[in-house]
Amino acid sequence: MLRTFIALEISQDTRNKLLNIIGTLQEMETSRSIRWVDPEKIHLTIKFLGDIQPGRIVDIVSALDEISVKIEPFQFALQGLGCFPNPRNARVLWVGLGLKESGSLYQLHTYVEKALEKAGYPAENKPYHPHLTLARIKNPLGTEKITAMLDRFQSFKTEESISRIVFMQSELKPSGSVYTPLHFSVLDGKNSTIR
Repeated sequence: MLRTFIALEISQDTRNKLLNIIGTLQEMETSRSIRWVDPEKIHLTIKFLGDIQPGRIVDIVSALDEISVKIEPFQFALQGLGCFPNPRNARVLWVGLGLKESGSLYQLHTYVEKALEKAGYPAENKPYHPHLTLARIKNPLGTEKITAMLDRFQSFKTEESISRIVFMQSELKPSGSVYTPLHFSVLDGKNSTIR
């Protein structure tokens, strides 16, 4: 079985900016309750598939390649910090996205959900909330600390360009997750419905 997900990669320039944010936040809060994400592993998840049989790779790749001709390369803004589920009981710190629900990212997500549902992978039963995870928190830090961390970067904003979808394998190891691309589907928008 292979543990897999579908994602979008971010640029090295954005990774460097996130590294600076993480470094500042680490100075603000040194608690061992926080597990920071390696900026080189940060990505935007479109759909987590979990464990799949290796024989299913061909079907998934085919679905992603069909989707890629429906979406043109696009841009979105990374904007501000937030947390899940709330500052009082924060478990995840993230960078949000400034975009409209009618945008290309949401269209891409919809295409992926529909195509993979036909292939036997259930659609998510909750709204899609795109974000880049910066840290996971084991024990609540308190509303005041979390709010201070979020406020520090509320004005953060940068643009990101997307030109391909990545079908990724995730291996869980003692040192952390190791991500290996299994396939890239290049967005060319030949059959795009978004202009």
